[in-house]
Amino acid sequence: MKMPEKIREKTMMPKMKSRYIKRSWIMNNTTKTAAVLFFSLILGGCITVMKKSTYLDTMDRLDNLAVDKASLEENIAQLEGRISSLEEEIARLKRENTDLSENLNKKETELFEKMNRQTELIAQKEKELAELKKEKSDIEAQLSMQINELNLKTQTMEDQIGKLQMTKDSLESNLKEEIESKQIQITMIRNSLSVNMVDKILFDTGKAELKESGKKVLEKVGKVLKKVENRDIRIEGHTDNVPIGESLREKFPTNWELSTQRATNVVRYLEETSGIPGENLVAVGYSKYRPIGDNNTYKGREQNRRIEITIVPKNLNRVIDEVISTEPQDTP
Repeated sequence: MKMPEKIREKTMMPKMKSRYIKRSWIMNNTTKTAAVLFFSLILGGCITVMKKSTYLDTMDRLDNLAVDKASLEENIAQLEGRISSLEEEIARLKRENTDLSENLNKKETELFEKMNRQTELIAQKEKELAELKKEKSDIEAQLSMQINELNLKTQTMEDQIGKLQMTKDSLESNLKEEIESKQIQITMIRNSLSVNMVDKILFDTGKAELKESGKKVLEKVGKVLKKVENRDIRIEGHTDNVPIGESLREKFPTNWELSTQRATNVVRYLEETSGIPGENLVAVGYSKYRPIGDNNTYKGREQNRRIEITIVPKNLNRVIDEVISTEPQDTP
C-alpha cells in the first residue's frame, strides 16, 4: 500500500528545506520508529489484532524512509564535496588576496617614495628656474644699461665725428693752396684727424724757428683748431734718418732734440698766437722713428721730415701708429 500523496509531500519538505542533515540523525530516527512499532505489537498482545491496512501503511512508510535516507546520504556526500571544494577555493582566494595586498603595499611604498623624489626634484628645478630667471633678469638689465651706454657713446661719437668732419672741411677750405701743392695732407681716420705738413713749409733746413710763411699757415690752422672742444691736439715732430750736421750739433745734438724743438715751437705759436688752450696741446718728438716714407730715397726722406698735427679724443692713451700707418681715406 502506497503512502498518500499529501503525506509524501509533507515528508519530502524537510529534505528540500534543510541544507545539512547529519547521517546519525536519520539512522536514529529510523531505529526508534521500528522499535516503537515492534514493542507496540508485542504489548498489544498479538499482531493479528492489528489491522492489515495499518501494517501495510507502516511498512510503506519504512520503505519510503529507507529511500529518503539513501537520497539524503547521497545529497550529504555531494554537499560535503562542494564544501571541501569551496573551502579550498576560499583558501586559494585568501592567499591571492594576501599576495595582492602585499603587492599593493609594496607598490604604494614605491609610488610614495617616487612621489617624494619627484617632489624634491621639482622643488630643486623650480629653485634653479628662479635663479636662472633672476640671472636672466640681471643680465637683461645689465645689457640694457650697456646698450643705453653704447647708444649714448655712439651718439656722442657720431656728434664728435660730425664736428671733426666740419673741422676737416674748414681746414681743407683754408689750406686749399697748400693741399693742392702737396705740402699739406689732411686725413680723417675713424675718430681722429691728422694734418700732415712737410717741414719746409714751416722751417728752414736744420732749424726749429718758424718761418714767416709757416706762421701764416699755422694761423689758418689755428683759427680752425681753436674751435675744437674736448679733444687733444698733438703736435708731433718727425725727422729723416740723416744725422745732424756738425754745424748744428751744438744746438741739436741729435734728431731727437730737433724734432722735439720743432713740435714745441708749433705748440707755443698755437697757444700764444691762435689762443688755443694749453691744456689741449701736446708736443711730441719722435726723431727718425716714425717714418712714413723710404729713408733710402730723397722723396721718402722728404716725406719723413714733417710736422703732424693730430686731433684725437681727449686723454687718449694709445700709440698713434694707426693714424700714420693706415692708408689715408682722403687724398686730395
